[in-house]
Amino acid sequence: PNAPLFLVGTFFAQIENERKQVELGLLDIVREQMSQLRKFEGSLFFPVDNKENIGIVPLRKEIERCILNETNKHQDVSIRWMAFLDDILSCKNQKQYLTLSQDIKLICDSVGIRSLPERDAALSFFHNRGFLIHLTATETLKNLVIIEPKWLINGLSEIIRDHHIHVDFDQFESAGLKEDARKTFLEGITTRDFLDYVWDGNHVDFFIDLMKRTMLLSEWGIKDRYLVPSLLKNTVVPQFDGYRILFDFSSSFLPIGVFQRLVCLCVEYTTRKHTTMNDISVSGNYATLPLLSTSRIQLVEDINDQSITLFVTEISDCITVMNIIQSMLQKISADVMGKGLKYNVLVESNESEELVDIKAARAIPDSPFYDGSRDRMQASTYQLTDLDSFLRNL
Repeated sequence: PNAPLFLVGTFFAQIENERKQVELGLLDIVREQMSQLRKFEGSLFFPVDNKENIGIVPLRKEIERCILNETNKHQDVSIRWMAFLDDILSCKNQKQYLTLSQDIKLICDSVGIRSLPERDAALSFFHNRGFLIHLTATETLKNLVIIEPKWLINGLSEIIRDHHIHVDFDQFESAGLKEDARKTFLEGITTRDFLDYVWDGNHVDFFIDLMKRTMLLSEWGIKDRYLVPSLLKNTVVPQFDGYRILFDFSSSFLPIGVFQRLVCLCVEYTTRKHTTMNDISVSGNYATLPLLSTSRIQLVEDINDQSITLFVTEISDCITVMNIIQSMLQKISADVMGKGLKYNVLVESNESEELVDIKAARAIPDSPFYDGSRDRMQASTYQLTDLDSFLRNL
């Protein structure tokens, strides 16, 4: 989240007279939180127009200057590692990914990388610098080194897509999967058979692991059925009585996908503990489920207010449930948001239905949050914790 950020406005010659309106619109969007935003002559964006040859040179110079100033990115590497990277990237014209057990092994042998620790260190270095994608959360993920990111995007977009535009349900009828397609794109519940079909049977376990690891998919009841919250549509939120806890993101913003990933984690956690799928109700903007054996909860996303509201049926479980949800938000922040997720926690006052800051609530003797809550894993460790271990330790 602290990396230099450039906003580039294209076709500038066509809107040059409207520059002030563009600036005002951007100012309202980026607010003051984006301190890493690089400006051009006081402007929030770099105006560019290829046809009129406007703005390319100053944009390139500023990018080069930022790269040179990023001293933390400078690290000496061996000639062997440079050769390793060159040989990997030379495969991009023929392949979209390389297998660790075969392709990478052959390249390691050819450049003189003999030990597995050195191989893994080099791949981690290249991954962190954006040269390639190498995920290591599971053995299935670890065995593929992605050198063409578009391959991943194309694979995921076979599932996460707008069915109004990109789905022809009749095309699945000949495969006997029309009902599976309907449930997938209309109800967010998919099957292994359907995933096998849309991915042509290629690296299905890899994509399932990838979607689990990035919290885009969770198990749904019986084996080989999955929930994909990003496919769910918003509906009217049902009435739910419970103690209210508000996660307020309005001081920064609530990124698209955070709520869906939170639902993913809650469903995965709940189904591992104690329930049947009949106890769970999910939609694009809410989820109701028995997170604990003693309490049901409801999560509601409000895009307009930039908030997620949590309702807990049993007041005695408020601390435990709040800690679980906070831990999940920290996990999402560490794994997919660059640790940049910022929010404030407000809880319902015992004396009224007004919300008070959690710090103030901890100082009120009759508050369920009095004296704080039990300790949990430190935020700095979330990114280092695989998903299974994380859920087990909640």
